[in-house]
Amino acid sequence: MRPPRPDAFVAAVGAFTPRMVEWAPDVCRHLAATGTLVIDTRDADHEAGDLLQAGLDVAALPTLADVVRDTPAWQRARRAGGSVFFKSCGWAGWDLAAARCALARAPL
Repeated sequence: MRPPRPDAFVAAVGAFTPRMVEWAPDVCRHLAATGTLVIDTRDADHEAGDLLQAGLDVAALPTLADVVRDTPAWQRARRAGGSVFFKSCGWAGWDLAAARCALARAPL
């Protein structure tokens, strides 16, 4: 598998156990070295199989909350000009948020 282009946004929304992978370890390491990695929640620290199997320190990665709050963790991790790899392990809160948005737009 070839690495994504430098201007790519990758939404990896699977591999929710330490044994599962959807992106090859060498691609994950390449993205960690040249781009920006963000995880959905701290739950991914022990669930993000593709990142864990690549030997990456998932606990050191910023979460989506860090991005929204523009925390120092996000500012340190952010690399201008590289790919963005967003790893989601399927946190139920995102499902709830999507359902609420859909219901808010549904005709009565």
